[in-house]
Amino acid sequence: MILHKAKDESVAENFFKYDYHDRGMKKWGGFYLSDHTAALKKAATDATSVEQKSWQPQNYIREQLARAFAMKYPVAIQLATVDENGLLKADIVGQVKGYDGETVYIGETSVIIEEIRNIEVYK
Repeated sequence: MILHKAKDESVAENFFKYDYHDRGMKKWGGFYLSDHTAALKKAATDATSVEQKSWQPQNYIREQLARAFAMKYPVAIQLATVDENGLLKADIVGQVKGYDGETVYIGETSVIIEEIRNIEVYK
């Protein structure tokens, strides 16, 4: 096969001049969208990720709950349960309103005491 440089260049030039229609940014939209979606997912994960606090013994957690209830101190508790993405949920913050067997009420939220991994009492 013999290449004729001048003829090949003119064919390419005519193709791009008359036949090829550049789609501009539409062509790259899919790449931008997938990169943007990945960045949004990462940002959402970073925003909802919670510092994993150390496990505390159950007797310590129960003592702190009783103290907070008696003194009307607010608490922040971290549950041992995770969400559908395997991430710890945000701390539950509020005042201990009462007990009912193995359930403690913090604000409007009921929590099973055995599911608490960490507690902080605020004075």
